[in-house]
Amino acid sequence: MECNLKKRFSFEKFSAFLQNKKETLLRWPIFELNIKKRSKTYVLQHIQHTKKGISPIIASVLLIVFSAVIAAIIGSWAMNYTQNQLINLEVCKDINIEFLEINYSSSSKEGSFKIQNTGPTIDKYDIYVFANNKEEKVKEITTPLKKLEKKTIVFETELENVKGIKIEIPKCLGKSFVSFID
Repeated sequence: MECNLKKRFSFEKFSAFLQNKKETLLRWPIFELNIKKRSKTYVLQHIQHTKKGISPIIASVLLIVFSAVIAAIIGSWAMNYTQNQLINLEVCKDINIEFLEINYSSSSKEGSFKIQNTGPTIDKYDIYVFANNKEEKVKEITTPLKKLEKKTIVFETELENVKGIKIEIPKCLGKSFVSFID
């Protein structure tokens, strides 16, 4: 569609105009150069596209609504996540495991130990043995250890000269209990 803006030039002026505006015309795809010879006059027309977008006010409103929805979703998730972490920390604060008895044979690399949970129920815990700056996970226990329950755990290891045993509760961000072998 043609815009009302039409400029008429003589041939000399038109040539000079093109030389000065060549780069500008090439950079802007919305300009179209129509050269019509009408008694040595050339016409430069600006072509206006008929496709229209949404108004700036509607775009602003949509942007604000979209931002508010995203903020509400992130805020809801963050609140739930924080509450769950606080509950876990409160439960973890009271967890306590006592080692009652430890037996280990360095020749067979086997051992056993007896523990008692003096805190709340523990759903999952991992058993590690350590020796000379090395650590080996020997068991992952998923059966719950209830409050005041005693349990004997048997283990085998590849490490030599085991110095101690560590029980780690993964749910409690690495809370662990250590006992050394005499």
